[in-house]
Amino acid sequence: MNVAPSDAPAADVVEVSLIGPGYGESVIIHLGDGEWVIVDSCATGNFQGFPRSAALAYLNRIKVNLADKVSCVLATHWHNDHISGLSEVVDFCESATFCCAAAFSKKEFLGFASCYAQADPAPNARSTREIVEVLELLAERGTEPKFLKSDTQVMSTKRGVEIFALSPSDNRVAHFLSLLATNMPTLGETKTKIRDIKPNEASVVLLIDLGNGDDKILLGADLEETTGHGWTSIINNSVAVKGKKSSVYKVAHHGSRTGDCPDVWDKLLVPKPFAILAPFSKGRSSLPTEEDVKRILKQTPNAYSSARLGSRRTKRHDASVEREARDGKWNLRRALPKQGHLRMRRRFGDPRSRWSVNLYGNAAPLKNIRS
Repeated sequence: MNVAPSDAPAADVVEVSLIGPGYGESVIIHLGDGEWVIVDSCATGNFQGFPRSAALAYLNRIKVNLADKVSCVLATHWHNDHISGLSEVVDFCESATFCCAAAFSKKEFLGFASCYAQADPAPNARSTREIVEVLELLAERGTEPKFLKSDTQVMSTKRGVEIFALSPSDNRVAHFLSLLATNMPTLGETKTKIRDIKPNEASVVLLIDLGNGDDKILLGADLEETTGHGWTSIINNSVAVKGKKSSVYKVAHHGSRTGDCPDVWDKLLVPKPFAILAPFSKGRSSLPTEEDVKRILKQTPNAYSSARLGSRRTKRHDASVEREARDGKWNLRRALPKQGHLRMRRRFGDPRSRWSVNLYGNAAPLKNIRS
């Protein structure tokens, strides 16, 4: 297993790369003819005080001209684990259109972001600062973001590739903003740590149609399923998705139960599709759980993770180490999984061409995610 890929795709090859976890995840897509799209941001560490983007590092390695060849940078939602380092991506990809959820355009969200951007109480809570920095950078360039909601065409290419946003609906944007308002501090109130707005119904799901009757790719972001909303709304109401089934699915919400909707597998995907995901291990429990893995593998044997989580067994620290930690009031935390890179490729317009899957670094088949 190689540490990282270094060969660029040919002009007639579509590529889907998933890098993570790092701090977050990033999907990098080659649309043919040297044209690229970056979805979300994955920061791999610090470089002169700033997050270093895994997507930029990969594209640099395969000698892609970031300023000219990245046509779109897209943020699916505002959570830290999806936009850490995003302002760096936008900065380097000078000609790219920046796309984000329609909620980002609303005064309620902008007021919330501005309130927290100056002094996020948690050291790693960069979500609001990232958004403000991106919007300020675009303003300096004199360009506007493209705000996405259900059935919005994101872009199209000369080759006939089309990208559509399948969510969020106007209803879910309004609901998200109402929840956000409850977290807005009042005048004179001390700011507290920003809490994620749950469930995540305002995330942008993407459908990539390779054109001319060719294949489709479904990127589930972190959309969660709730009664009558989320995936159910897409299946019942989206015009862009009607009659289209995808062979590649970036599984929603790190494979968790909250992002699962059985109808997605039956109505939006071909039988036994390629299912890919990036794990999440920042919280008290890791995703996907063992039950999540079993559920996904029942749907398809072609399932892969960008990184292994390792065993659930927690090794106890030496008694002296634990005593020193208590005396020094230190927090002992579980080591995060090493980042991996999962890359898929196939040729455009060739019915004989099948997806190839290459695993780099810590990436693994989903069945081996805890080995």
